[in-house]
Amino acid sequence: MLTGNNRQRGMAMVFALILMLILAMLGTNSLRNSTLETRMASNVQDRSRAFQAAQYAIHQAEEHISELVDAGQYASVFGSETGLYRSLSASGSDCTSVSMWSEGTASWDSSDSLEVDISSVNLFGDFEAEANPRYMIGLDTETDPDSACYSATSADGYSDSVGNSNDSVQTIRFTITAVGYGSQPNTRVRLQETWTILN
Repeated sequence: MLTGNNRQRGMAMVFALILMLILAMLGTNSLRNSTLETRMASNVQDRSRAFQAAQYAIHQAEEHISELVDAGQYASVFGSETGLYRSLSASGSDCTSVSMWSEGTASWDSSDSLEVDISSVNLFGDFEAEANPRYMIGLDTETDPDSACYSATSADGYSDSVGNSNDSVQTIRFTITAVGYGSQPNTRVRLQETWTILN
């Protein structure tokens, strides 16, 4: 038969076991939350690196445009070289806008975009991306006066000139689209900018 003393020891042991179980559950939950927060921080950092890679690709595209414009080659290479397309397409008297960068159209490989090697760029340090960033440039201004697309407007209805109607300055507009990749296969950032220069 159990005495009062033995009964108290049994209850103390049950209470201690329940308390240990509760503490173990709290510890496991804290560890799970800590692991989740670490994974979330890692994903944010990976996306930030992909964003930086895409920004770097846009900067490289701007330099590419400047070189083509300075050499007077921009009108001849767009539409004939990989990664450089014309945003306006004329078919007879019709003019349509083409968006090579849109989702489902672009494959972001050597068939439609230009690769930027970031392996030696100090900005990225020891960051190893899933792939190098890529860019494509669209010429949004029609340069052929015989084309159905040659007018005072260009892709998506933007004006090709600045200033007043009596004394306008012609501009050339480009759409630069870049994709940067993170270290994880699903981390990808796409950036786009419209870049206008005076003609």
